[in-house]
Amino acid sequence: MRLTALYLGCALLVLFYVNLFPVLEIVFRLLGDTFIKGATIGIPIVAAGGILLYFGRGNLGITSDTHWISVIIGLTICLSALLIPDPKIGIKRIHVSEYLLLSFFVRYVMSYKMQAGSLLLFASFFTVILGIHDEFLQGLHPQRTYGLRDMVVNGVAGVGGGLIWHGFNLFRRNIAISAQSKDGSAIHFIYLVLLSFTLLVFTTQLHSFPSPAIPLWPCLPLLAASAFYFFLIRNNDSDWSHGLMVISYSSFFLLLYPLAVLVQR
Repeated sequence: MRLTALYLGCALLVLFYVNLFPVLEIVFRLLGDTFIKGATIGIPIVAAGGILLYFGRGNLGITSDTHWISVIIGLTICLSALLIPDPKIGIKRIHVSEYLLLSFFVRYVMSYKMQAGSLLLFASFFTVILGIHDEFLQGLHPQRTYGLRDMVVNGVAGVGGGLIWHGFNLFRRNIAISAQSKDGSAIHFIYLVLLSFTLLVFTTQLHSFPSPAIPLWPCLPLLAASAFYFFLIRNNDSDWSHGLMVISYSSFFLLLYPLAVLVQR
């Protein structure tokens, strides 16, 4: 029950981000372009450092075995994500800070069931999917559409944040592993590739969402992936079972957005 509530908290944080944008737009307009440029570059760095300083190394479970290469790569990715948004709309860079923070909470939640490389993989994947939901939620507004560029920023920042927190070994826990469980097998890798492809098709082909005529065919690959999961993956026990379940259900919920737009007409 607690874990379900924590996952719901991640979803609510995304919903908060969606509704925060108009407020930030007013604040940044009042403070001017100079503030926007400085804040959008400085906030991600301050956010990452602030989280570590506030909670303390002990409470976060950070050990002396810090993987600095992972931290440096993650920071580089997050800084690179600042270059992706339209330079004419500097406020969009706030997505980097938002998803750096979200990746922190996602790692915390998933650490109850996963550790090490599996935690990095699935926490990053889940954060990317939440970033897709963020943009589709915007698309439900009759005067707004989701932006592929913003979606890329969300995903890149989420992966970068995941690498940073992984490098610091955040939320290391002792998890009991079943004797019958095993690492991800070939079929799990195939499913991850398939799911990634279906998400790419779904998001890129619905770039005009909402529109007068929403094509439903991009939903078909995602429906095929859901059949793959329920028939071949769900009952295939492994150390990846929890992560696969989380990213699968969060991906399949994307199918609700085209239906929601049809209902709105």
